Amino acid sequence: MTWGDAIVQADKDFFAKMIDILKEFKETGAHYDEILGREFPIFKGYAPEGHPHPEAFTKGKKPEKIFQGEGHKLSEGASSSNLDEME
Repeated sequence: MTWGDAIVQADKDFFAKMIDILKEFKETGAHYDEILGREFPIFKGYAPEGHPHPEAFTKGKKPEKIFQGEGHKLSEGASSSNLDEME
């Protein structure tokens, strides 16, 4: 193996490791680093539930679902199926 080949392989190994680290960070928040934090947001969409760094995602923390609980009534003429059709 030549020096050039060794450098190319080292680059490939480095980027493969970085991709693994970013995948794990995206899922769990592991491997956080201040330098990484300066680049936020780095992922599209909402953060997974319980992610320690929702600011890393373009939409941040996913909003909590509001649902009809026990003791609440729908307006006359409304049904839960109508609510499903709303955007």
